[in-house]
Amino acid sequence: MKNIFSNHDIVLFTETWSNEIFDYDFDGFTCYKLHRTLKHKNTNRDSGGLMAYISDTCNKQISLVKTVDDCIMWLKISDHVGSQNNDTDRSMYICLCYNVPANSSREGLLQNDLFDNILNDIVFFDSHTEHEYMIHGEFNSRVGNLNDFVQGEFLHNLDLLPEYYIEDVFIFRSSKDTTVNENGRLLINFCKASGFRIMNGRIGSDKNIGNFTCVKSTGSSVVDYLLCKPELMPRLTSFDILEPNILSDHCAITFSIDIFINNKNTTDTRDATRTQRKVDYVYRWDNNKLDSFMEAVSSELFKTKINSLTTDLT
Repeated sequence: MKNIFSNHDIVLFTETWSNEIFDYDFDGFTCYKLHRTLKHKNTNRDSGGLMAYISDTCNKQISLVKTVDDCIMWLKISDHVGSQNNDTDRSMYICLCYNVPANSSREGLLQNDLFDNILNDIVFFDSHTEHEYMIHGEFNSRVGNLNDFVQGEFLHNLDLLPEYYIEDVFIFRSSKDTTVNENGRLLINFCKASGFRIMNGRIGSDKNIGNFTCVKSTGSSVVDYLLCKPELMPRLTSFDILEPNILSDHCAITFSIDIFINNKNTTDTRDATRTQRKVDYVYRWDNNKLDSFMEAVSSELFKTKINSLTTDLT
C-alpha cells in the first residue's frame, strides 16, 4: 500500500466500508471521503464508500467539485493545457464511481441510474467550455467482448447524420472475461452514446490481454474499468492491472497520463485529416413538441429515409 501512495499523485478507492468514526488520513495526502449514508434497514455493517487521496504536491490544482448520492465523486484538475487554443478555462475531470450490482436491494434507494448521472454531470460541466474526462471505478459490469462503439454507422448514401458528425473508429480490445451481464449492456450503451471507450485490454501492459480485475474463490471477472475518449489514449503513458492482494478481492489498477500537454502536439487516434467541430449543444426531449414530432415521423420524407437506412443495413 505504501508503494502505491509513494508512486502516485492520486489514489482512488471504492467500497471502502468507511464511516465518520475512523481516521483515514495518510501523511502527505489530502483525503476526500464519501461514506455511504443510504443504508438498507437490515444492514448491520458499513458498506460502499468512496475515497480519493490527493498528494500535497498537487492539491492546489486538484479539488473535489461534486458528489452524487454516495456513488459518484468528481475531481477537477485545473490549470492544465489541454487545448490547441491554450484555453485556460479547460480542465480535466476525473470521475470515481461505484455501480451497484443488478437486482441489488440498493437500486431502489438511488434516484437515478449511475450512467445517466454521469452523463448529466458531463453536460453540465461542458455547458460553457468543453473539458476532458476520465471515468474510473467499480461498475459491476461484465461486457465480455462486446463492442463499446457503433460499428458500421457511417454508410454510403446515409444523409440522416449531421455533416459535422464524427463516426466511431474501430480500436481493438481484449478481455479474459467473456461473460456479459445486465450492467455490462448498460455500460456498453453508455459508451456508444457518449463516445467513451474502455481502456482495459487496449493500452499499457494490459494491451491485448484484458486481465481479470476481480478474483474470488467463486470465479474471476472484469468489473473495474478506466474509461476515456479516444483522443486521450495517446497521453495515457501507462496502464497496469496489478496482481491479486490480501486486502481485497479486487486488483489495484494503476495508470498515468500526461496532464500538462498541448493537444496540437498530440496524435489523435482518429483520422487526423478530418476537420472536427465542437458540438456546443445537446438534444433534449420537449413534451410540448410531441405533436410536431409525430407529424415529422409520419411524413413521406421520413419514411423514405428510414427505408433507405433499412436497405443499407441489410
